[in-house]
Amino acid sequence: MKRGVEWIAVDIGEQYFFLAHVQAAGGKHSVRHLFFYPVKKGAAEEEIAAMIRTTVTGLRLQTRPRVVAVVPLSHTITRNLEIPSLDPREIKEIIDLQAGRHTPYSREEIIVDHLPLGMYRQNYTRILLVIVNRAVVRRYLSILEKTALAPEQLLFAPEAMSALATQQLKPAQRRQPAAVLHLDARGGDFFVAIRGMPVFSRHIPAVLPTAAEAYNSFFEKLGEEVKRSLDTYQSEEIDRVPVQMLVCGALDALPADTAARLAAAIQLPVQAVSYVRLMPLHAEAAGAVNLAAGNSFLPALAGVVCPAARKINLLPEEIKIKRALEDRLQALLKTGVFSLLLAVMLSGFFLTRLYVKALTLERLRREVSRMSAESDVLVKALERLRIIKAFLRERGQVLQVICALADILPQRVFLSDVKLDAQNTLMLKGSARAMSDVFSFVASLEQSEFFRNVQTNYTSARKQDGEDWADFGISCVVLRPAQGVTTDE
Repeated sequence: MKRGVEWIAVDIGEQYFFLAHVQAAGGKHSVRHLFFYPVKKGAAEEEIAAMIRTTVTGLRLQTRPRVVAVVPLSHTITRNLEIPSLDPREIKEIIDLQAGRHTPYSREEIIVDHLPLGMYRQNYTRILLVIVNRAVVRRYLSILEKTALAPEQLLFAPEAMSALATQQLKPAQRRQPAAVLHLDARGGDFFVAIRGMPVFSRHIPAVLPTAAEAYNSFFEKLGEEVKRSLDTYQSEEIDRVPVQMLVCGALDALPADTAARLAAAIQLPVQAVSYVRLMPLHAEAAGAVNLAAGNSFLPALAGVVCPAARKINLLPEEIKIKRALEDRLQALLKTGVFSLLLAVMLSGFFLTRLYVKALTLERLRREVSRMSAESDVLVKALERLRIIKAFLRERGQVLQVICALADILPQRVFLSDVKLDAQNTLMLKGSARAMSDVFSFVASLEQSEFFRNVQTNYTSARKQDGEDWADFGISCVVLRPAQGVTTDE
């Protein structure tokens, strides 16, 4: 199996501790190592921590492992409750207020969490409330802190065991209540599971006997405890009565007819489920199971192998908040680093583009400078050509105007001043023997194809040597030869 995430699961009891090493990759899990160590009663936390630290060091893990710890059912109090709300946040607030009523401890001495089991009636949610003494959690965390292992979660053992055990049932059977009994040297854990979730749980103080002749009394007592647990489940009206029971745990230490004996005692079909067959065990892990006869690794393994069944977390609220803030800070740091790298990459990209554009612009400037020098020569040549064309076009125009005036000028009209400006405006001043001669001259100008916009600027009468004279000023526009009638030179 390709190396992936390394998991360490720890199950610490009063007189033992279990440690499981699991590798997870591609959605698959491989149990690599299993360890079981008995612990002397009253052993110091430092002694247990040293054993765990030595064990983990011996694994020689290449990456920092993710860690979960398991709280046994015997250390918890569970209650099946109906909460008058469908809002998860409101449900949590109600539980925080009322949790102290379901335990002899004060609210400050306990840690609570819950598992939503679905809607019950209208606007009600059924939950499984899990309560653990804060001193138990403090002991777990103190031991693991001395090993430099920080657990991500403190799991409720029956939650994952319910999911794993009921995987052996058909899909239709999983929707029906099924009783699960886990047995090993620590006693029995009884719980009822529906759709892989525990809806009821109870610890049974039935320790496995060491002598074969004691099994008859053991099964008699165990059957009574299981029936008492079923009666309690029915009295709380949680759901339908279980139609069968699964027994799991240290089956190798039990007689082969365990399932038959329990079925006869509780009047329900009983199926033995070996957790060893439910998960891929490496050779070393399988050997550890044989050496730990009478002890079950299932509580430690189930939480890692069934990641979807890790909804209950019994870590103190302050640690959850601290972890959430650390995760958020780490996410912000990652976002900041990513943003910085993105900014550097974008800056490099734009600077490269600016550099390329600067080079292109400099090349264009040199090209424009070269072309400007050449264009200046062309502009000067075009200007000379324009002047020459204008000169050629206007050559002889004054002569044409004089000829045109001479053709239409009456004999009794005399011109004293003739001006032609750059706008082809012709200004005429002169005198006539009579005013009628002036009007006749103006009419001749208007009829000519060479002149337009003929205007009489002024007329005045005077006497000279006893004769009448009329002075006048006339302006008009002279048409170019191309606009009027072309005359021969």
